[in-house]
Amino acid sequence: MAALTLWTTTPRAQPAEPAEASRETTEGETFDLDAGGELGYARLDQRNWVAPTLAADLRLAALQSAIRIPIRFRFDTGDVREKDWDEPSDYFRVAQCTRIDFSSMGRFERERGLCQPWQVQRDDYYFTARMGPLYDLSLGHGTIVSSYSGNLNPDHFEPGLLAELQLHEFVHGRVTLDNVTRPSLVGGFLSLLPFAYELPETRQWFEETSHLRIEATAVSDLGAPDEVLTAFGRPLADESNNLLYTTAPVTVVGGDLEYVYAFGRQLRAAVHADWNWITGHGMGGHGQAQFVYNHPDGIYSVRTQGELRFVQRNYIPSYFDSYYDIQRQQYALAGEARERLERGDEDLVTKREFLESLTDDSWDPGVQGSLELEAFRGTGTDRRRAFRARAFLGDTFGRQGDGQFVVTAEMPRLGDKIDLYALYSRQNFDTIADLVKLDDTLVKLRVRWDLAAKIYVLLTYGRLWQLQTRADGTTDRGFQSSNDFNVSLGYAEELQ
Repeated sequence: MAALTLWTTTPRAQPAEPAEASRETTEGETFDLDAGGELGYARLDQRNWVAPTLAADLRLAALQSAIRIPIRFRFDTGDVREKDWDEPSDYFRVAQCTRIDFSSMGRFERERGLCQPWQVQRDDYYFTARMGPLYDLSLGHGTIVSSYSGNLNPDHFEPGLLAELQLHEFVHGRVTLDNVTRPSLVGGFLSLLPFAYELPETRQWFEETSHLRIEATAVSDLGAPDEVLTAFGRPLADESNNLLYTTAPVTVVGGDLEYVYAFGRQLRAAVHADWNWITGHGMGGHGQAQFVYNHPDGIYSVRTQGELRFVQRNYIPSYFDSYYDIQRQQYALAGEARERLERGDEDLVTKREFLESLTDDSWDPGVQGSLELEAFRGTGTDRRRAFRARAFLGDTFGRQGDGQFVVTAEMPRLGDKIDLYALYSRQNFDTIADLVKLDDTLVKLRVRWDLAAKIYVLLTYGRLWQLQTRADGTTDRGFQSSNDFNVSLGYAEELQ
């Protein structure tokens, strides 16, 4: 059974913004309940598993919860996969998404098992608190946190928390935790809009306003792995297969300005200026320019963005990136660095240890570029995304293993039957030839296809990482790429 994901987006262009849920225009019922189940097949640990799941979706006024009881067991022996239920946090798989939402515009329609942000207009008063796995989180225009995802190890479940606040057009805020059972990564931002205005003909384009935004961001891994504990020269793990290490905090703070100008209905230009500091280490400046073209009839939008950066060598751009959930424990996840670790030429080093090794405070330039395409259906308050694809590529000159490449695509509720989301993320590479290597790459795919009113097929795939340990609880290979594949047939009955 695939884990539900807590989608995280910002009003600005960031990697992988998911589908918006549409809003009810009437009060409707205050209680909804769907119940059903799934029967599936899973492939993990190079073994085959039977994967049944009991499922229910509950909505009571402002509270919603997606309840799942997923089990994986061997068909031949009947043994349940113990790693799915050997830690307190694993029991949060039962409530994979629980949320509370308040909006000045009324209630929203029920979800289909997702934990995504609602589409809210910029003059709404809105608050949401969502508990579930963090997925594709970006802060500071992606210069501090970029496409961060938790749950990159299928042996552990991490229920994150995301709270967002919007007060009309002028105040926006966000606070997030990586794991409510063992909080370590904590972050958020507060932004103010001194002014925001629109031309009358731009009302159907929800984000096409002219405005100035002032924002402050702070993110800290309070329990960042510092030094891995070893026995006989090999790293140690506990009985639940968690790497053992000492901890020390890593904190990044930043401030940024954003100015957006809308040239009527079809064109928009934006400039972003970000300045960040990894406390006790280096600093970096990022300047971004974005251009948006909207089709006159609202059929599609095209966004292009370029970034110039000037950063110190003891500063790592996008420190909390898509690999961070694993790389905080083992920095050598990709390319030659991982090969040297496997050969025993180098010890297992955490990302914080790697940061501490950067003592040169000289400055390097760098670039990043992105392209995004969105297609829509409907207009005005009924406007919904039908397709989205985005790719960005970045590199800092003068340093090795600093390349970033991310591609995302989604088709939400295609024909009211199919939901699709895909993510391909490649970090820490040096050459263009490394972009398409599956090894050491993060891949996520989710497809739901409604065959009939109550029957659906759900397919998920993840190219993730697992800690490879010996019987004595030590490891000499560290984290290795693994495949997590699930396909199931589901049934959902609307009870209320």
